[in-house]
Amino acid sequence: GDLPVTFLETTASEGDYCLIDGTLAVANELPAHVPPPQPGLGYAGFSAVQRAALHAWLDQPVTAAPPAFQQLLLANAEVRLLQGGEDAAAVHARLLALASAPPWHGHAGLARTLLLSFWLRQDGPGLVQWLASFPLPADLWGVALGLQALLGQPLQPDQLPPLASAWALPAPAANEAVLRLRLASLQTVLGMDPLAYALAKLPDAARQPLPWRCGHRDLRLALPQPNLRPPLEPLLRDLLAVLEPAPATAEVAP
Repeated sequence: GDLPVTFLETTASEGDYCLIDGTLAVANELPAHVPPPQPGLGYAGFSAVQRAALHAWLDQPVTAAPPAFQQLLLANAEVRLLQGGEDAAAVHARLLALASAPPWHGHAGLARTLLLSFWLRQDGPGLVQWLASFPLPADLWGVALGLQALLGQPLQPDQLPPLASAWALPAPAANEAVLRLRLASLQTVLGMDPLAYALAKLPDAARQPLPWRCGHRDLRLALPQPNLRPPLEPLLRDLLAVLEPAPATAEVAP
């Protein structure tokens, strides 16, 4: 079937700036210190020593690296994700593995690439599970939950702690069973899942594809990006405030 994105413009080709060009020089040995390349540079913009460092890092991309290396990896991943099939599935699995590595923890570029991947796969359950474990930047949570709502997946209790941390909401002190009960109660009051409710509160235009900021500078994609934060945040703030432990009071002697 058709991919759930709109191609606004795609100039990525065999001359792709981020592809590894085997005709370019690569140093045979790495010095103790390699100056990091400037962010945004393509493979051809690296020095021979920097290319050698990139090749060495690609064998273990879960380790720390200059931002330019990370950007190059993500730009390549976007292109391969759009190709679909087994190659895209392998890239998706590799991105998930990177997400659990400390140097990538909370990385905004990786977060955007994985959001795109989940949307391309139309994998709502996978998105829900990932959002419960990855410290997504605060400005991406609203859109991530919008995509979750479009994929028909309700808000889950294990998503509340990282979401509360990102949006500076009251920290949920209750266990998951209590959170699940409170979410069910809120759903009863609203008459639907909180994400579906928040999505319904947005204008119809919020469901229309908008340009997506890609890591690859030559890709131009559009996909729906409804931001659920404005209608959802007050609901969750009230819900979590109820779950805050009561402040301790000093006993007064008779």
